[in-house]
Amino acid sequence: MFNVFYLTSSDNYTLVDVRRCVALAKVKFEEQLGREGLLLRVEPPVHAEYGPIAGSEVEHVVVVARHLGHSVTHVTSWPVYVYVLVPKCDDSLEQIRRGMRQKFDDFVNQWWGDLYNNKKQADKAAKTMVEAQKIYGEPRERQNAISHREGPSLDT
Repeated sequence: MFNVFYLTSSDNYTLVDVRRCVALAKVKFEEQLGREGLLLRVEPPVHAEYGPIAGSEVEHVVVVARHLGHSVTHVTSWPVYVYVLVPKCDDSLEQIRRGMRQKFDDFVNQWWGDLYNNKKQADKAAKTMVEAQKIYGEPRERQNAISHREGPSLDT
């Protein structure tokens, strides 16, 4: 398993700046057997502009592959398109570190992201997103719809 990743997004501008992420632990969920996540420390933290955590600086996230057949713990091709989940309570981080199974309902599906194994590819993807923003503007309605969901839908 890789220990360092790079997170950006081709779906929203909150995550367009490439962030270095350090894997801290695997996350196993009670639901959706076979679907694992990774607890990541995000550097620098992400400023949450929308949803139930608006105004906070998010330093720890859990990422889960958005598409069936893909995984963040057994990667076969890059990038991995991920749900970026934020725990609803601080206890979740300690529970993850202790290896306890988690419930999807205990997380907010805050963003959609793209996880890369090298900074060069992440920077290239981010540059493409910034160029699109200059041409088309920020798709605020799309970002709001994505950012406010309470839990990931894992059927895509």
